[in-house]
Amino acid sequence: MISFESLLPLAAGFVAAILAIVGLALPGDRLHARRYFVLLCITTGSWAFAHFAMLNLSVTSSPLSLQHSSPVFWLGMATLLGVGGAPTYWFLFAAAITNRARWLERNGLLLAHAPFAYVLLVGVTNPLHALYVAVSPGTGLARYGPLAMIHLAMVLALVLTGLVWMVRGWWSSGESGGRRRAIVIGGATCIVLAGGLVHVGSTFARGKQVDPSPALFAILAIAIAYELFRSGMRGLTIRPKSESLYTMSDAMIVVDRNLRIKSLNPVAEKVLPGLSLGDSLLDSAPEIAHHAEFCIRYACDDLAFEAVIGGSVYWGRVRRSTVDDGRTDGAVILLTDLTALREAQDALIRHDRTVDGSELTREYLDRLSPRP
Repeated sequence: MISFESLLPLAAGFVAAILAIVGLALPGDRLHARRYFVLLCITTGSWAFAHFAMLNLSVTSSPLSLQHSSPVFWLGMATLLGVGGAPTYWFLFAAAITNRARWLERNGLLLAHAPFAYVLLVGVTNPLHALYVAVSPGTGLARYGPLAMIHLAMVLALVLTGLVWMVRGWWSSGESGGRRRAIVIGGATCIVLAGGLVHVGSTFARGKQVDPSPALFAILAIAIAYELFRSGMRGLTIRPKSESLYTMSDAMIVVDRNLRIKSLNPVAEKVLPGLSLGDSLLDSAPEIAHHAEFCIRYACDDLAFEAVIGGSVYWGRVRRSTVDDGRTDGAVILLTDLTALREAQDALIRHDRTVDGSELTREYLDRLSPRP
């Protein structure tokens, strides 16, 4: 029979699964933020369902203290997918939302996944060293060891860093709904932190241990989904009001030396909807990327080109960006829509066939500088 106390993690698991499916099925671009939101839901769901199973199997000691031959041990490893994965993908979601592109590149991703890899490694080897979690001989209850405390410090660093990034960004962005998002998602994150501390504290106290963390991470996913469905994933992205990048009429893309996208404005997102922070421009827009690559390689200060994108004609300019010592560290790409101008030129050429050239010139100049 299903125990009453296991209903909360069961519900949390189903909520996380539904949000992951919805996140995958929603139309629109496969943004990094969407990807990490889905991974956050998947790892949270794994954590919640495994916790539900352990409660109903009446596991009295830590599964990770058992031998590898025990199926319950691998159930405990399933919980570590959430213990390690949920904080990692929360952090990467925050990095994507706040436009911290370096964390979405190879080295940043490896560093962000280090706590996840660490907890899986110490968990699977715990029967050999019992330094992550061990069973107290006197009470038979599980007690966390020094390796678990190291992981706890890494988890707190990930969650708190992501929390500060997003709350500070939304609060100071001046965007409509920015402070509401800071309160809703920031508050849900604080609840998750409180639940984790309650669980750790219960392992040092005498009596029954409590772990509300998987259910509370599901609440955080619900808070994110609430804001997601209100404004869309792009609407959640923090855009500093002080940067002209987000108010200019031209499409603007900033890439690093490896042609990884560091920043882009809303116009660029509309012109090239497949672009995402951290992606390679060579994969998303190879024609434009080749011009940027040439500019970076040969240190061009201004390279002009023309491109046809989605049936529209664009005038492009590439300018290299430099660091203090003059070395090239990337490029800035500007795209101006020339479609209307080209249509006007075509109309003038057609008109030239029926109107005297001097008369045409006078008419064209009158359009440029109309008389009062």
